[in-house]
Amino acid sequence: MIGAASSIQSFAHYFHDVTVSRLRPYATAPYPCSRLSAPGLHETLLHLHHIGDDGRVDFLLALLAMNLSGLYRQFGILSFVRYAETYFGCSPFQTYHSLDLATALHRLPLCQQWYREGKISWPKLNSIIGVAVAETEALLLQFAASHSLAEIREEIRRRAAEETRGYSVFDFTFPGGYGSLPSEGVYA
Repeated sequence: MIGAASSIQSFAHYFHDVTVSRLRPYATAPYPCSRLSAPGLHETLLHLHHIGDDGRVDFLLALLAMNLSGLYRQFGILSFVRYAETYFGCSPFQTYHSLDLATALHRLPLCQQWYREGKISWPKLNSIIGVAVAETEALLLQFAASHSLAEIREEIRRRAAEETRGYSVFDFTFPGGYGSLPSEGVYA
């Protein structure tokens, strides 16, 4: 525990040295943190958050373009997952998830627009983007804008349960009966 406490103190000093100098135009006094201007710090956070939002979308879309174009191979890396790991520290899961999000953002321009304009937060967008299609995009965005993240997730779970009610993975049989394949068509 002593090591953790000293790590926290080290981080606090690092935070002071690096961050306060960046916030100086917005602060009434550089130190201690209790003397920082609340409105100034709040404005700085809103500005940086907005820059981060635009940067996140642009990063995801650029990542998708790099993957689809195959241009990452010019860096001597044959696997896109390896490229994302090498240059951005992404795990394979993060890479595939980022590509899924970028694909969804690309096909759902209204979601992208609302996010860039700050009308919807990243956690809310991340929750609805996996279930949104062009026909439901506007409705889902309006729902998300007027409900909490917990309510959004609950509604998505409820609708998914309704759609799968009465179905089981054991209900599937091949056409023509259990264990048989059709003699003509795509399998022939």
